[in-house]
Amino acid sequence: MAKVRAAAGAEKGVSQNLEIMRRFRKNRSAMIGLSIFLLICLLAVLADVIVPYSEAITQVKGARLLPPSAEHLFGTDNLGRDMFARVIHGARYSIAFALAVSACSLVISVALGGIAGYYGGATDNVVMRALDVIMCIPGDLLALCIVAAFGTNLGNLLIALIVGQVPATVRIVRATIMGVSSADYIEAAQCHGAGDARIIARYIVPNAMGPVIVNATVNASRIIISVSSLSFLGLGIQPPAPEWGNLLAGAREFMRICPWLVYFPGLALVITSLSINMVGDGLRDALDPKIRD
Repeated sequence: MAKVRAAAGAEKGVSQNLEIMRRFRKNRSAMIGLSIFLLICLLAVLADVIVPYSEAITQVKGARLLPPSAEHLFGTDNLGRDMFARVIHGARYSIAFALAVSACSLVISVALGGIAGYYGGATDNVVMRALDVIMCIPGDLLALCIVAAFGTNLGNLLIALIVGQVPATVRIVRATIMGVSSADYIEAAQCHGAGDARIIARYIVPNAMGPVIVNATVNASRIIISVSSLSFLGLGIQPPAPEWGNLLAGAREFMRICPWLVYFPGLALVITSLSINMVGDGLRDALDPKIRD
């Protein structure tokens, strides 16, 4: 009988996942966003094959501020560096940071939110009050302060962005898990002697991951903007390494006479963020049982 129930539960889980995938695929805007984002990721991965990194950092005196042409698709900057190479290679930093920060903040938030939401009481109060202190400072401003205080390197930038993302995500995880914790199957697992760690890891977290995944996807778009903002202010990725934010910062002086220096990194930033938001909206609709098609 136990095997039959387990098989039925597994079959139900598979069918639910297939239904979510089907609904996501039917969302045209989500599929367009996913296709665009995957294309940008592919360009970032194959950047060295498409154009050598040396063209993104090598200064050429005789090729300064050239307009877009067949030789230089996005033109050149004030130091003669190829803007197409810089935009393509800059995608690596923006996307890598977005994925790394989203993954790390998701792991930390699920752990803290799971403990706070499941145990409640004093444990919940300690975790949430500590995060309330951090949330008193807006995430971007907190990241700016951390980087300014400890120095502008990749490690500090990563830590600053993670710290800025965790508090809000923990609140979402906690609220979702508190709703799941009162379900009948959780009480059944407790009655069968399952430990707290097993219940949280196997039953609560998987059933609460829908809203959390959607939030992590939307956060990835915000993180790209945050990385570019810090780089624009000179506290993120440092030149000559190309990143969309510092490309925009370097183009400020020449934006009136050479607007292409602003157009291409700006469009790359907007299109990437928009595509991630489109995927997040599609995931939200696919995971919401109240939306029927």
